[in-house]
Amino acid sequence: MPILNYYSHIPLIRIPEKSHALGPGQLWQLPFDGWNAQTAGAFEDHKNSYEKTAPVFFFMEIPVDWPFVVPGTSPTGKQLEVKLSTVLLNDPSHETGFEFMTAFLRKFAWTAQAALTLACPSAAPGSPSSSMTICVPDDHFFNISGTEAILARIQGDADHEWLMLPEASSEPISPRLLEFASQIWQFVQTAGENHELIGPLNLLLQCAEPTLAPEDQMVIATIALEALLLPEIRTGLKAAFIRRLSALLSGSMNTSDLEHLAGMLYDARSSALHRSVPKELSAVKKSVKNCCAQQLLAACILTAGPSLISGSSLGELREELDRGRVPNTAIYPPLVVCETPSSLRRTNRISRELPSSAPYSLVAGGVMHANEGQTVSWSPLMGLACDEMLPVQEGNFSIVSLNAVELVELEERDIKRDFIGQLRSYESLGIQNFPHIACIGLFAQGSHNLAELTRRRQLSVAALRLAGFSTFTDPALLGWYIYEGRICFRIPTVYRQTILRQIAEEPVQQIALSDLKRVKQTAALLADYHKSHVCDQIDGLLGDFLRAHPNSFLPQKTTAVLLLGIMEAVLGRFRHPNSSIQLEDLVSCFAAAPDAQWFKTDGKSFRNAVAHGRWDSESGKQGIDVLTGIVRNMILAVIGFWITKADTAQLPFKAFLKDLTVRLS
Repeated sequence: MPILNYYSHIPLIRIPEKSHALGPGQLWQLPFDGWNAQTAGAFEDHKNSYEKTAPVFFFMEIPVDWPFVVPGTSPTGKQLEVKLSTVLLNDPSHETGFEFMTAFLRKFAWTAQAALTLACPSAAPGSPSSSMTICVPDDHFFNISGTEAILARIQGDADHEWLMLPEASSEPISPRLLEFASQIWQFVQTAGENHELIGPLNLLLQCAEPTLAPEDQMVIATIALEALLLPEIRTGLKAAFIRRLSALLSGSMNTSDLEHLAGMLYDARSSALHRSVPKELSAVKKSVKNCCAQQLLAACILTAGPSLISGSSLGELREELDRGRVPNTAIYPPLVVCETPSSLRRTNRISRELPSSAPYSLVAGGVMHANEGQTVSWSPLMGLACDEMLPVQEGNFSIVSLNAVELVELEERDIKRDFIGQLRSYESLGIQNFPHIACIGLFAQGSHNLAELTRRRQLSVAALRLAGFSTFTDPALLGWYIYEGRICFRIPTVYRQTILRQIAEEPVQQIALSDLKRVKQTAALLADYHKSHVCDQIDGLLGDFLRAHPNSFLPQKTTAVLLLGIMEAVLGRFRHPNSSIQLEDLVSCFAAAPDAQWFKTDGKSFRNAVAHGRWDSESGKQGIDVLTGIVRNMILAVIGFWITKADTAQLPFKAFLKDLTVRLS
């Protein structure tokens, strides 16, 4: 019977030895020569980066009896390759023609990721579906729909990038934690099929999403804990949260320490949603750095999981916890919460820390370089079409139009070669007229200052977002392309190839000369604010607003959390029914009539579902669209108020709300 050898990269972790058993397979530091051979020698120049990263693969041998696995040696020596978004890879209903690999990712690679995350949340790996998986048959080859190949390879959103990014990987996970991960393999596989556990477990895995800020990860984990412990509670939430969490984990930690940590995290989650300062700020910062919320969530899944798998319901479990009883089938985590050193998880997990530079070879028609003695930064806005140059003097930037050739010109040799090949394959499918993409151009004299360019680009993106351009991908997720004369400095992210492929998609929005007045107005407002009215509260609001815009790497639930937090930070929470002015009245000042009506009828239930883990992203799409428009108008009003009317002795949100309330009264 043929044997298939599966190698699935587990991103962002390291192990202390060359290999370690994990369930039915093993974790393996695949040597560079082995990996390079399986990629047809495409990365000969990247051996140093690969070996510094020491990437870890989950390896399994699986006997199969499939007709498309043919004995002998392939006469072509070809390698089959497909690239799919992580969303599609995790969707069992989506047919790819590579089901023998996507099924492996969903069943075995997912279990490997979940077991490692439960064992050591502070070093949680990224999703194997986002990286690279290879399948090689022993003494056989593939014949799929008439195409013969010696191996098959599937790549997710990060492509091969995490295999060569040493800055992003954790410190090696200890053998003790690896052994625990192997011991709970069967539990994790069963938990993945349990309707009570799969939700909290998937939220725990989402907390490792590299585009999330650490504070966002804390909020998601705490919301997952609430969904596990509090779904039927409507009043006394904090007290019930502390009581049940402390009871459930009493076998792992001192009760008084647990009660304090649970109360602190509940307040921190609430403060993050409402953009207020938590009561124990320094303790909250430490808990966020040490991934305490994720550790508590992992411990709760392990402790409650066996009871739920054996047939108990969450309702029965909560009743037992209210009586102070802990399930006698609990699995106890190998670490006390906060014991794990925070150094296990890197802060920046998607890009190099420093720019790389390489001599720029001018190609025929190349126009992306800067003139001698000048610096230019290009930030493509994938998903936003543009056919002309639009200077925005008020914001000290320009929107320029890039065609496919100019976009390719920005990239390094290896990516450029692959990208050109993809463009040709698109042309073979009849896609020939690629749209012109909008691009932020930042111009300066002399050498580049990355901190200053970052500040200018954030303001440029904010001006566009506040002007209503909400669908383009944030260029921060693509990286940097900076030219000093003909020298190109690049800081690519692991997602850059996935984002650049959007050139073949029809942009959702287009920016034109008729939009320039609106963009100039928002750019002028931000310039005025930064000239003499800067404050931390509004800066935090703008940062959250930029992160709240949808992208394919960010869970929609996080978008909803951020939007609600922005709104409630400024306008406060829902009022008592007897209050003369309700939150709905305040929101109506910034919403079109249909949106105001939606918020009046559905806003409160939407907010509670998000805050307490009951929100369904499918049915909640309208709510995100409505909230985005409301929050955009509200931020414009807040900044305008702060510039023209505010008493600087007051905090801007408090002063704005007081003024708005007086006017409504």
